Amino acid sequence: MRIAGIAPIGFSPPVITEFIQYLYEVKDEKLRDLVLIATSHNFVKAGVYLVIEALKDRYPKVRVHPIFLNFEDVNDEDKMYEFLKISCNALVDQKLKYKSDIIHLCISGGRKEETALLTLLAQLVGVNTVMHFIISDVKTFNEEIERLKKDIENILEADDKESYYKSKKDRFDKLMYPELSFYSAIEIPILPYPKEELSKIMKLLKSKKPFNRFNINIDEDILRKLSLNKLVRLGSKRIYILEKGQKFSSALSSIQKLL
Repeated sequence: MRIAGIAPIGFSPPVITEFIQYLYEVKDEKLRDLVLIATSHNFVKAGVYLVIEALKDRYPKVRVHPIFLNFEDVNDEDKMYEFLKISCNALVDQKLKYKSDIIHLCISGGRKEETALLTLLAQLVGVNTVMHFIISDVKTFNEEIERLKKDIENILEADDKESYYKSKKDRFDKLMYPELSFYSAIEIPILPYPKEELSKIMKLLKSKKPFNRFNINIDEDILRKLSLNKLVRLGSKRIYILEKGQKFSSALSSIQKLL
């Protein structure tokens, strides 16, 4: 059974190791691959390497695959679509290229807009679980990250990151692997979107030509919702694909490999 995890990582790298710890110690699921989606912010990059070394030390069979975005924050529409495209590709690759049987998505580490986009993808691509981790004592958690901030940042410049982690193992382990009682996991239910309907919608949105409104096998209610979301414009006889619809379908283009 091939088990994979995908997670955005932000300014709280311990939520990623808690995710793996929970899978191993509570669900008894031995994760094989972990895909981390990170921005180019230096502290976020440092957190990626901290996670890599922490997992190498305790769960050495987990293979970490970081994906670094070329921007520091998802703070405009273009970056949103880029994040959506990269995340979609990563999920599809886990299903098709790496033949993962189970995919767990952790949404605790990213910005709100990232978690919203990933939860949308979970329904479209079809993951097994979407997990969110709640820290019981947020104040202590934040204080500990702040106290070790400089140590975390310094791993980015360390030539031997494994030795650097081990030199501060007691402090890092306390941060990265708290007692299981320190946090709780919420598994968010996912309602998968029907493949047949999704295929029709994707075919419509990627088209550059207007569709005959009466020769398309898509429910009228769905068409109205696409229109309300400014993805299409409904004429009396034709359906016109708007720029937003084209950008959305382009970002999700790899989904068609699953349909």
